[in-house]
Parts: sequence; C-alpha cells; structure tokens
Amino acid sequence: MKILASLIAFVTGIIAIPFVFSDPAPGESVLLRIVSVVVVFGVGGFLVSWTARGQWRLASFCAWTPIAMGLLMLWGKLQTGNTPPYWSAIVGFLFAPLLVSLLGGLAARQLRGGIAAKKAPPV
Repeated sequence: MKILASLIAFVTGIIAIPFVFSDPAPGESVLLRIVSVVVVFGVGGFLVSWTARGQWRLASFCAWTPIAMGLLMLWGKLQTGNTPPYWSAIVGFLFAPLLVSLLGGLAARQLRGGIAAKKAPPV
C-alpha cells in the first residue's frame, strides 16, 4: 500500500503544478485559487494517509512541487539579497501546502480510528 500512497503523492504534486506555479486566470479570484490549492493538497494528503495505514506523515510528500519551488526561491533569495522573491512567498511555498497535506493525512488517521483505537484494551 505504500507504493500506492507514493503514487498518489506524486500525482497530487503533478496536479498541483498549474495551481501553484501560475498566476490566476482572468476572472479567477485569489481566494478561489487558494481554496483550490487547499482542496488538492488536503484531498491528496487524506488519500495518502488512507491508503498507507498508520503512516499519516507520508502525506507530506504530496507537497513536493511547492517545496521544490520554495527551495529554489530560497536559493535565489540568498544569492541576490534584497530582490524578489519576498520572504512571505518563500515561507508560503515551503510550509502552507505541507501543513494542509499533513492536516489531510491527520484527518484520515482520525477517521480510521487513530492511535486510541489501537491502544484500547480488548473487552
């Protein structure tokens, strides 16, 4: 099941590329773009955690594309100094999709019963 979870994480990253790396289309609001990104990473993290039972942290791999972009932006920022990209964009690319994916994974773990169900004594 971990192979299937890895495949889901890879596909989630591929699906997220147009949402993360492009500007909003004419008539598309920034709020709609943010909601779309949250849905993609939340559902991806949920599906990864659902398929890889007990491995909800694997959901973090769904955010591989924005993390790669954030690292490239950080490298560029450290090379050029006080020019764009701005720190808020770098932090957003590095942490926001990662946290949403992990929250999706945590939600799947809780729906499966979580740690409490595994540690409950038999009756």
